[in-house]
Amino acid sequence: MMIPRPQELRTASGAFHLSDGTGIACGDDPRCRAEGEYLRERIRDLTGLNLSLASGAEASAREGSILLHITENLPGVAAKEEGYLLTVAPGGVRIEAAGDGGLFYGCESFTGLLQRDGERWLVPSVAIRDWPDFRWRGLLVDPARRFIPMPLLKQYVDLMARGKLNVLHVHFTDNESYTLESKRFPALNEWLDLPIRSVHSPDRFFGVYTHKDLKELVAYAERRKVTIVPEIGTPSHAAHIVALSPELRCRVADGYASETVLCAGSEKTYQVLEAILDEIAPFFPGKVFHIGTDELDCSDIVINGKRVYCSSWDDCSVCRERVRREGIAGHRQLFYYFANRVKGLLDRHGKRLMMWSDPIDIASPHDLSTEILVHFFRIANVNWGPRRHCSYDKLLKAGFEVVNSHWPDTYANEAPFSERNLAEWHPALRPYVPPGLEHRVAGATLCAWGGPESFYLRMLPPAIAMFGDRCWHKGKVDDPGAFARALPRHLFGPRLSPALGEMLIRLGSILPPATWNNLAGDRAFRYEDRPLPAGAVKDAEECRAVEELIAGEIRKNEVENANVLAEYLETFRWVREELV
Repeated sequence: MMIPRPQELRTASGAFHLSDGTGIACGDDPRCRAEGEYLRERIRDLTGLNLSLASGAEASAREGSILLHITENLPGVAAKEEGYLLTVAPGGVRIEAAGDGGLFYGCESFTGLLQRDGERWLVPSVAIRDWPDFRWRGLLVDPARRFIPMPLLKQYVDLMARGKLNVLHVHFTDNESYTLESKRFPALNEWLDLPIRSVHSPDRFFGVYTHKDLKELVAYAERRKVTIVPEIGTPSHAAHIVALSPELRCRVADGYASETVLCAGSEKTYQVLEAILDEIAPFFPGKVFHIGTDELDCSDIVINGKRVYCSSWDDCSVCRERVRREGIAGHRQLFYYFANRVKGLLDRHGKRLMMWSDPIDIASPHDLSTEILVHFFRIANVNWGPRRHCSYDKLLKAGFEVVNSHWPDTYANEAPFSERNLAEWHPALRPYVPPGLEHRVAGATLCAWGGPESFYLRMLPPAIAMFGDRCWHKGKVDDPGAFARALPRHLFGPRLSPALGEMLIRLGSILPPATWNNLAGDRAFRYEDRPLPAGAVKDAEECRAVEELIAGEIRKNEVENANVLAEYLETFRWVREELV
């Protein structure tokens, strides 16, 4: 099985064999040359083979080569921007696409089919016609709550490319930290001593990405057809911005003024946000910029006697004056005013504003532009914002394009997230989408909110692969066992011992049934109490046998993502201790 599963695949007899003498032929198109160079690099990393690369008319006619070809003639391919045709036969390979995106994914599919044949390498004969069902296939990571080093961010990008995910949403800022280097406002990168900090993010997880880091990350991701979407938390989750100036904090005559929610009435708020966006936006060539907006009115969250996650707009003299002067109807309309002002700032940078859904009262009149990309994750909890009729389908009916991050289906750190649910889910299935409005579902984002690195090294690699499948091919996974058997080679490459092809079957789960409950914990995970499927390890000796196989693969140092395999080794050891 290929991961993600292609839309159409036909097998044939025979195989294409690769050796150091195999060539990659790119024709005259520079896009083919660029993807050919990347393909050669991937094959070298996976197999150790050094293929030749040739351009020009002569290269296009070479026999026994891997031919890359740009063409608009892709019969039956529904989404040509990222679709491709892949034909593998004993006499040669042909990868065709309308652009570099499709070529890239065709090359990824080809390398995903690589098999070891003794001392040789081969790809079975196939004919694939493939394209994605959804254009937005995302992963959210959260360095604001637990800093993610650059090498690990790059590893996530590599895993995304393998799983054909194409959007890395980086939650760069929150009340815990502001991880984007700011030369305009250096204080943003300083430690803030807030009550919530001690709960969620000890100082040992604090860090900052330099401007050089951002350029390096964007270039690395672009090469793998991944677009970085930055998120800056506003007007809520904005403690570091609020702390820059007293004018950014609401003025309340009697009582507590929020330290984490910007004053929407202050002109200083928009001046500072303009300066921040002017500094940050140019680093990200993608067309979308996320401004947060979630959890603006969590009135029942009290820490040390303070409602730290709730705006003070209703009690603020500056906000009340803004409401009066602008003729704004009230609190909710003041939020829409804020969003539209920030949209204007992003328009100047050619960016589309993206925002979380929960502050939008879609059941009532609003003046938000439907150009805004809405990121749905839930209907607000009681005392956390508008609720009545504020549903996913209402947003679609109102004309908004929506990215689906419905938390039970997409939050990798929450208990409802499971392979059983994911196998039959896709972005336009749940929550409910009215007939005829599926085209307004851009896709979905898998969310990995700040948690222990060890947890995400276990959970994210298989989750990225399975989530990528659900966004690429909306047909449900009918055979989870076949998916589980395909995953080890997908994650660790074709040099992985075939003896570990059953590794996830032996574990009893494609997605490790684990959860974390302490963001500071290094090994804060537990196995859920549930029946193990057939094939799972049943005793300590069976577990030890799998451990020995994994340890042997790590010692050979030939697999990809060896740090992930090491985490699986620890998982099996933990299971053995539990079984004993």
